[in-house]
Amino acid sequence: MTKGAPLLEIADLRKTYPLGRSGALGLGRRRSVSALDGVDLTIRRKEVVALVGESGSGKTTLGRIVVGLEKPTSGSVSFDGSVRYPSETRVSARELLATQMIFQNPVASLNPRQTVAEILAEPARVHGLLPQEEKGFVAELMARVGLADGLANRRPREMSGGQCQRVGIARALAVNPQLIVCDEAVAALDVSIQAQVLNLFADLQEQNNLSYLFISHDLPVVERLSHRIAIMYLGRIVETAPTKDLFQAPAHPYTQALLASVPRLDRRAVTATPIQGEIPSPISPPSGCHFHPRCPYATAQCRAERPQLRQVGAERRVACHLVDADGAPPNDQSIAQARK
Repeated sequence: MTKGAPLLEIADLRKTYPLGRSGALGLGRRRSVSALDGVDLTIRRKEVVALVGESGSGKTTLGRIVVGLEKPTSGSVSFDGSVRYPSETRVSARELLATQMIFQNPVASLNPRQTVAEILAEPARVHGLLPQEEKGFVAELMARVGLADGLANRRPREMSGGQCQRVGIARALAVNPQLIVCDEAVAALDVSIQAQVLNLFADLQEQNNLSYLFISHDLPVVERLSHRIAIMYLGRIVETAPTKDLFQAPAHPYTQALLASVPRLDRRAVTATPIQGEIPSPISPPSGCHFHPRCPYATAQCRAERPQLRQVGAERRVACHLVDADGAPPNDQSIAQARK
């Protein structure tokens, strides 16, 4: 991983979906769901950033906007110094090739009527990147992801989930991207296959100087692969930190709750504490800090005022009123002081 100017820079990104009118006859007020609520995030060259949160927190929506499958309602997205949103000119397909996506369901994301060779050649052909020696191009892609040549004429239904996911990875590599968005890319695979695919991701990242936005709800998986982690809750980033720092000393109460909910084999008793309560509806999110209904430390300020994502310490950002300037998490003294 290298430091310097961000490869991807997201600022105050918002995405709202209209739901129509409320009421039995649709005569009430217009409703909408806020999938993203002011997201700020950067990814550097050769960096793996994990985006972690519960289902419904907006992770996939953010990933789809990054690769151009959806447009934001407001905010800005810049890639490699070029502004994609907002933009008066349409972003060309060639510009979008630099960001590719690997989807959660490895079988459903592939065309069932095409062979592996056709699936891998098509993106390069469409964008004028396919060399004359198509068979060699496909064979090289398959070798890069550990697929045997004999699979080239098979269709997705004739392969395992792990093999299909390798095809999806090869398809993303076919257009030489700089950033790959991995949307729960190992969630549908068996644990043994997960390990193989994660090793493949790590090898490809090193060999091709790739950056990843690795979307997941599985903290042990992202601990192994990522350089930095962004924690997302109900459309907002609540904490970002280097992976090692976040696991050793989580600052935001939601991050603490997520880590406490994961069984750890390095403890004498393998226990886990589930997060209390249910994630609120994004149609009618709580005021102030979205996490306050489930937070054991919540104060009146938390219920009334939205916390800003601010710098605490050298490389950590946290959106919590009760975390101090050095990144120390809430404690009895800070809570007592806040409640005076």
